[in-house]
Amino acid sequence: MRGVEQIPWLYEIICSLYEWSGLAEWRRWLVAGARGRVLDLGSGTGRNLPLLPHGTHAVAVDPSLDALRRARRRAPGISLVGACAEALPFRDRSFDTVLSGLVFCSVGDPPRGLAEVKRVLRPGGQLRMLEHVRSRVPWRARLQDVIQPIWTWAAGGCHPNRDTEAAVERAGFRIEPEGRRAEGTNRCFAARIALSVLFASVLVTAHVSVAFAGDPFVDLDLIRPRQAALAPDFTVPQLGSGSVTLKDLRGSVVFLNFWATWCPPCKQEMPSMERLYRRHKDQGFTIVAISIDANGVDRVATFVNNLGLTFPIGLDSKLEVANRYTVRALPSSFLVDRNGKMVAVALGPRDWDGTAAHAIVESLLK
Repeated sequence: MRGVEQIPWLYEIICSLYEWSGLAEWRRWLVAGARGRVLDLGSGTGRNLPLLPHGTHAVAVDPSLDALRRARRRAPGISLVGACAEALPFRDRSFDTVLSGLVFCSVGDPPRGLAEVKRVLRPGGQLRMLEHVRSRVPWRARLQDVIQPIWTWAAGGCHPNRDTEAAVERAGFRIEPEGRRAEGTNRCFAARIALSVLFASVLVTAHVSVAFAGDPFVDLDLIRPRQAALAPDFTVPQLGSGSVTLKDLRGSVVFLNFWATWCPPCKQEMPSMERLYRRHKDQGFTIVAISIDANGVDRVATFVNNLGLTFPIGLDSKLEVANRYTVRALPSSFLVDRNGKMVAVALGPRDWDGTAAHAIVESLLK
């Protein structure tokens, strides 16, 4: 059974009722303070996006692709990425502001999610949060503890008894007194990375940069498994005709990419993927780009034709292969060596026509 948070139309109704009762004012405060490059974390159906101040540049993230499709209707020009808070597909220090509106009550691993927020915030950046938290009234807090299991099950992940403010401070943030608001179990506040944590982060980053200079996997910000394992086999229909089976490509280096036509970062990286493919395709390298679009093949075909893509396009409208690869961000790319072993993963878009990308492919082709 899906909880309320996994049913976008029902969640929309509940959010509208909450906002009608006064939450709309809190949300306006949350978004009004956004500056620069903004990450709308747990964007859901995109209720924050139309409120963003002029001049900001936003990326919306949510693990639910169904919710992001609704968010697209609210904000057609904003980049949408399918990802969870615990594994954000962005480089360190990418954002000036992170917005979190009723999100961390449902994050599976809050400390890890907050560590990711801290990682992607730039020095001096601000985390702005609207959350409901554990009651300060003892008997109400005990009641929250009692109802938590059934509440979490029915809501689809929400925990009514989390002390999110305390979790934010434990994660190394300093909550700013200016603008902080508390009414009952609702909280609005802004926080910045504590200076001592920020200074230590700068030292570690500088050390790591020196230690790994010249490694193309690091330069391209790829995740490398500690021990390479066989990539899960699959067969998907191929755009046009026929099918693609991974095991039939054994002996080639395979670049496996999951994408969608409605995903702007996917469109951003596709031309560089095409150039990478054309340069190395005669040396035993191929790309299989698997679309997760659920709106029909015609839209996929139009997208591919408009970009002039010539590598194989797979179709996975039911997310069967995407789930096998635990895809939680779009685009997601997996590099598979000639022996069929997965050697690297990229979450989010990359420049696949750069020096680092070509060096990686050439090393795998040897």
